[in-house]
Formats: sequence, structure tokens, C-alpha cells
Amino acid sequence: MRDEAGASKGAEGADDRLHYIAQMSGELARMAEESRLSLLAYLLGMAKDEATSALRDGVGEASDRRS
Repeated sequence: MRDEAGASKGAEGADDRLHYIAQMSGELARMAEESRLSLLAYLLGMAKDEATSALRDGVGEASDRRS
């Protein structure tokens, strides 16, 4: 979200959001595995992998510069 001056609102950058998504989806994947929800665990694991890959590739930094 942006304010009237065009600046992004919130202190979190894209890298912070990606890190949070990776962390939370990993925890949710573990919970799904423990509950024997294998498809859900797989999908959450893929979400974690995608967020981790985006962090490694610097995708978050690029989107911060465009905002």
C-alpha cells in the first residue's frame, strides 16, 4: 500500500515478507505432516521452497526498488 507521496507503507521490505512466508509455510508444512496431511504438507513445502529461492535470487530486493 502507498501513501499520498507514493512511498510504501509499513517498515517491512519484500525480503522481510519473503523470510516470513518461508518461515511460516515451513512451520505449517511440519504441522500438516504431523497431521498426516501429505498433499497439504507438500504444497506448503513448495511455498517455503519458492520463498527461499526468491530470497536467494534477490527477487525481494528488485520488487522493493520498483515500488
